[in-house]
Amino acid sequence: VLVSTALAMDLRRQIAWPLDLPRAGVTADPHNGPIIQDVVAYVDHEVPAGEPLPVFPTQPMLGFLTGREPAAGYSVIWPFQSAERDARIIADLERRHVSHVLYAVSQYTHIGSFRANAPALYDHLVTHYEIDRVFSREAFGPTLVALRRRDPAPDEISLTDALDDPREASALEWARWPF
Repeated sequence: VLVSTALAMDLRRQIAWPLDLPRAGVTADPHNGPIIQDVVAYVDHEVPAGEPLPVFPTQPMLGFLTGREPAAGYSVIWPFQSAERDARIIADLERRHVSHVLYAVSQYTHIGSFRANAPALYDHLVTHYEIDRVFSREAFGPTLVALRRRDPAPDEISLTDALDDPREASALEWARWPF
């Protein structure tokens, strides 16, 4: 009983950032609390009312706190979901022309990266969305980004065309920079 009481008191000290939001009056830790407030304020101001707001890969609480539904019913992207998941989400994003996506740059190593777990969805986001806002309050702390729909990127140019001396191209390779 003493150990449990001490642990409960310690947890109460650590989780003390008040989140006085319309959908929840709870507390969070001081690393995430301010970011959650910033995200909710951003969504209220930037995302059209009633529009879905996908939150990828594993933060469904943000969808709840903003009062938004996910795309195609997927609140979390796990490595072992059905093979049709990406296609269903992409179809829903396009059908409803979803304007914003919340994306957590901070991810969990033990479940793999979003890019590895949802390659088609990741490529779709990179092609159709750009970073609109970064939510981070501390170096090496949690980081979320708000992605905004954009027109697809123009065709890539060749490495040879991008260099003054085409012989330098053999030492380079293209890499897709996300968003």
